Amino acid sequence: MTIYDYFNEPEAFSDDSKEPEITTVVVSSHTRKKKKKREDKLEGLPAHINDHTIDPEKLEGLFPNSYKELPCEIYKRLAIIPQTFLVDEHHVHVYAFKNNDGTMVKAPLP
Repeated sequence: MTIYDYFNEPEAFSDDSKEPEITTVVVSSHTRKKKKKREDKLEGLPAHINDHTIDPEKLEGLFPNSYKELPCEIYKRLAIIPQTFLVDEHHVHVYAFKNNDGTMVKAPLP
């Protein structure tokens, strides 16, 4: 063996046999289980409702021509008191112009 054979070692030691055939393996599809939604998990627990509103005077300043109240956005969070579970529901009031110009204001969260 010469020094050039060391640089081409795979070629020097190959047996010039035919390359193996590649077979394709098909894996069957997999479906994940649906996760329970937070609403389902918190259902049936007692809830403490916190209303977040904006003062009517401030609303009249923001919407001088009149406003309407849209449905509240509800955020739920699990509060754990030792040996007691309580759901804190935050109802965030949302307001918009009556003429539907796209302006919306949400009450601030604590």
